Amino acid sequence: MKKITIAFLAGCFALLAGCWLPGVRGNGRIKIDERQIGAFANIDASGAFQINWYNGAPNLRIKTDENLFPYVESEISGNTLRLRTREQIRPTHGITVSIASPTREAAKIRGAVKLAASQLTGPRFAL
Repeated sequence: MKKITIAFLAGCFALLAGCWLPGVRGNGRIKIDERQIGAFANIDASGAFQINWYNGAPNLRIKTDENLFPYVESEISGNTLRLRTREQIRPTHGITVSIASPTREAAKIRGAVKLAASQLTGPRFAL
C-alpha cells in the first residue's frame, strides 16, 4: 500500500510540474495593431496565427493581447510578407491577422496557422 501511495504522489507531482508553461503570457487586453506594409503577393507564416487574406490595398492588422504586439514580427522581403513570433508567447484569445493585397500567388505556412483566403482569382495559387 505504501508503494502505491508513493507512486500516486510521484505521478501527481509529475503532472503538476508539466503544467508550468514557459513564454510570455498575454495580459487579456485585446487590441488591434494596424501596420503599414508595401505590396506583396506571397505569405510565409510560422507560429500560431489565424490569417484572413482578402483582396484590397496592402494592409496588415493584428488582433491579440496588447503586450504581445512587440513579439509578432512582420516584414516584407521581396514579394513575400513574413510573419513570425519572436519568442514563445501565450495569447489569451489567439492571434488573428487580417491581411489585404491586390494579388495572391502563394502561401507557405508552418506551425498552427489557419489560413482563409477570399476572392481568389488568377491562373494558380500555391499552398
